[in-house]
Amino acid sequence: MKSTFNNVGVGGVGAMGQDIAQMAAQAGAQVHLCDTQAPAVAKAIHAITQQWQKMLEKGRISSDTFAAYT
Repeated sequence: MKSTFNNVGVGGVGAMGQDIAQMAAQAGAQVHLCDTQAPAVAKAIHAITQQWQKMLEKGRISSDTFAAYT
């Protein structure tokens, strides 16, 4: 899936924000995360990376795709 948006900003990186950020990144957009709690952004990036790691382990994405996402 290719995004029609080159850049996507996500304000608030709770569960829903993380999902939106992940889907936008997978669609090819550059994603910018913002939250009032600075550690939340790092936590969200870690959580999204873990999701991609699980997808890689299950064979849902290739190692090349994983490398492109991270």
